[in-house]
Amino acid sequence: SARRAPERAMGADETRPLAAAPAGPAAALEDVGAEAEAVASEDSYAAQLETVRRLRASGASAEAVRAAAARLKELKRGAYEKLPRGTVGRRKKRRAALDAGVTVLDVDVTIKKRDAPAIATYPPIDVPPTDEDGFVRAFDVPNTTSLLDAGESGGEDLAFFNRYGFVVYQNVLSAAECAATRDEIFAELEKVYETFDRNDHKTYKSLPVETYGLAPDPAVFTPQCVANRQHENVARCLSRVLRIDDPYTDLLVSHDRWCVYRPTKNVPGVGDRPDWKTRPNLHLDLNPWTYGRTERETSETDELNGMDIPTTDKDKDKDAKEKAFLSVAETLSFETLRDFSRETNCVEAKTGPHCQGVLMLATNRVEDGGLQVVPGFHTVFDRWVRDGLGDDPKRFADAHDDWRFSRLVVRAGGAGSFKFGDDDFEIQKRAFRVAAKEGAYVLWDQRLVHGTAPNDSNKTRMAQFVKGFRKSKVSEQRLARRSERVRLEIHKAGAETEAAVSELGRKLFGLE
Repeated sequence: SARRAPERAMGADETRPLAAAPAGPAAALEDVGAEAEAVASEDSYAAQLETVRRLRASGASAEAVRAAAARLKELKRGAYEKLPRGTVGRRKKRRAALDAGVTVLDVDVTIKKRDAPAIATYPPIDVPPTDEDGFVRAFDVPNTTSLLDAGESGGEDLAFFNRYGFVVYQNVLSAAECAATRDEIFAELEKVYETFDRNDHKTYKSLPVETYGLAPDPAVFTPQCVANRQHENVARCLSRVLRIDDPYTDLLVSHDRWCVYRPTKNVPGVGDRPDWKTRPNLHLDLNPWTYGRTERETSETDELNGMDIPTTDKDKDKDAKEKAFLSVAETLSFETLRDFSRETNCVEAKTGPHCQGVLMLATNRVEDGGLQVVPGFHTVFDRWVRDGLGDDPKRFADAHDDWRFSRLVVRAGGAGSFKFGDDDFEIQKRAFRVAAKEGAYVLWDQRLVHGTAPNDSNKTRMAQFVKGFRKSKVSEQRLARRSERVRLEIHKAGAETEAAVSELGRKLFGLE
């Protein structure tokens, strides 16, 4: 998946066939009844599970459903009896089953059936233009007067963004600003990991690989990172993509962190270290089932798609209640730094558009690892959710530790993230590595499947994440809680950080 998606000629109107429409109720009952009878004599939990689901969906009699469920329970009990004694809990049982090679769910067959409709909606392979060195086409930073020019579709940069779902702006940060940020990051790593020395690659083994090279804290407030976050060029790029005419009035930026990918090949004084590679991944930082939900669905306090969804207190004013209909982010207290990262996963269509971004603190070649995307996925996102995933998120939310399969990670209030499985070869082969030069800023539509590829070179990858969104889509109450936390963290960071906050920064951070 770390490789560039293969080039393949496809017509602009080429689409993949959707799954066939389900049969009518009567036909479905007849088909399901026949299949249930046939499966009942087989030792297959997965097939029986599908039968139970189809019986329920088709409105079969309670007796038929109970009989099928009883057979399902019998098959499950028989499979789990093969596991070691003392294995309790669904997650532990499924893990033990995988380790012991015991077939409990006929996983491969079940997952293929589940994922087939979703795979059928994937966009055609569409490889973005690159130069001879593999760097993606980059655009100049928009000037103040061009933020909303060229009509609704914008200029070449927005045409690129609309087609591929991402865009690269060049020279957003200067070489000096990038160097200062790298120095700041290395200083922090040397502080946290006492044996680490930026100038001695032998000490790079001190850094953990499990955290994808991310900073220890979920939000960073060191002086240069704060300066980058409030940078006028960053504000212009975000405003351009989000279609905001004045970043001083309607733009907020995220408070995120940075990442460092260690070199893994021909490392000076070390040699090859494949164990330093981060795990490749593709995902969406949102819950597909709650992203496009309606006001009625959001206001239901009991459950949504089988998951509890909290709403704001009845004592809160009208503004807070109206915004709660639009985003579960309104429930964030910002009592901890973790809420700044949760904010990213709380997005919904009604609070959009939503745009994520990463600043390249060092030139990032294809082989250096880092951001990879699935170009054009944002254009099929709605169809993927509607026709591919179905209306039952619990089919993807089952707790399991097998990275081969796609799954939904559910967070509080219905927020979450969708992880694409390693065995989804159709999505993996569409992955495209976004290579960009030092100082570039890569922005992407949050509906675009993205992730990271591991470093496969002798260079270190360093980057800082900065997302933007509209202030007008945030309630006064949430903004107040958020701003209070930002003020606290800036004060805790020290006088240098406090002095670094500019007039534009105070606007972008929601401090005034």
